[in-house]
Amino acid sequence: MQTNGDDADGKVLSSESAYMQALGHGAAGVIYATRNHRTGYLIVIKVYREAEVVSSATAGVIQTIRGGLRNAPRTTYIGAFLDDGYINGHFFITLPLYGLNLRQVMMSNELFPLPANHVKAVAYQLLTAVEFLGSLGLVHTDIKPENIVLCHNTTVVVKTFHGDGLSEKTVLQSPEIRLIDCDGAQSLSPNPVQRYLAGTCQYRAPEISMEMPWSAPVDVFSIGCVLFELQTRTCLLHPTDCVYERLADIEARLGRLPDEFVLQLPTRTRKHLFPTHAGVESVEDNTRPAKVCVVSNEQHRN
Repeated sequence: MQTNGDDADGKVLSSESAYMQALGHGAAGVIYATRNHRTGYLIVIKVYREAEVVSSATAGVIQTIRGGLRNAPRTTYIGAFLDDGYINGHFFITLPLYGLNLRQVMMSNELFPLPANHVKAVAYQLLTAVEFLGSLGLVHTDIKPENIVLCHNTTVVVKTFHGDGLSEKTVLQSPEIRLIDCDGAQSLSPNPVQRYLAGTCQYRAPEISMEMPWSAPVDVFSIGCVLFELQTRTCLLHPTDCVYERLADIEARLGRLPDEFVLQLPTRTRKHLFPTHAGVESVEDNTRPAKVCVVSNEQHRN
């Protein structure tokens, strides 16, 4: 895709980059890679599908994060926003081109399993990133392996001694990561709690699936799911179209759900899936059935 100065308001597209190669696409927009001619660095350009305007909420989130990154006293582990503007009437943002995402790392037989200290480093960085977003009044809502990328793909070979001799293992030189896709973060202002569906099903907190009020802690639940997968290469929770199955899966894997979740289900469902919870026999069946839980990653952001 060739661009020129008449097509874009942003400096990167107008004078510092040329041909763009498509990397992927989703409901929100198309992702391209190109090279900044001035710096020589590869960058990513996300062009939104909606012509002429982008939602004021998305634009406001981007500006809030950019301002926060400029004033941050320490590393936030949030993917940077380089520039934004319009091309052919479509809003775009430019981002650094980072390394592999954690899904790709986990699928690599050469790199997986990660050393324990690398998993701990990822956990620390994700919690720091979420803390930073929270300081800006934002919730990411879609933390998953695909949205966590390495800063660098460089690897080293480590030799270790076992009883039967030396063995070699390829490991990442650095486990430093960045949390990306933050342009879709949700603001908690003026409402500190939300009720709509958000995120990807396997990493979605139960209060979102139940359409209960939710806020910043939902990101912590998602981080827990990611860390389990990073250790085991297995999803903690299985994808399902049924909110009842999702709650039963959570209880089977993580322990007893709080009664306030279960008591929102229809009586027959409570008795069938959660017979040991207090109140399943005595509560009137005056609750509405919970809706199907799956919403695509991009649908809730458009």
